[in-house]
Amino acid sequence: MADRFSYSVSKGAVHAMTLSIARDCAQFKIRCNNILPTRIDTPLIAGILQKHYPTNAHDIRTQYHQAQPLGRMAFPVEVAKMIAYLASDDAEFITGCDFTIDGGFTHLK
Repeated sequence: MADRFSYSVSKGAVHAMTLSIARDCAQFKIRCNNILPTRIDTPLIAGILQKHYPTNAHDIRTQYHQAQPLGRMAFPVEVAKMIAYLASDDAEFITGCDFTIDGGFTHLK
């Protein structure tokens, strides 16, 4: 993909920023973590599929689901639950971490 370089650089920058913010703000008891979600099953995905694959959007959507080791794309609520947890007092000792929410795609493929 032509845009892979920019995408990768931006992901690396977010990781580096997370570490910098976590380190610089730890003395103030401010935590910073990075959430890395997979493809999320939203109307945006449906629109992209319809725009780029108008004749076989359903098949491509099925492929997106099947590409995940858990057999489906993530739902927005699953990412929201991680955000809520990290913002809660239950996560008070967690900072400078990356949380991959991808149904095992990164490490199990």
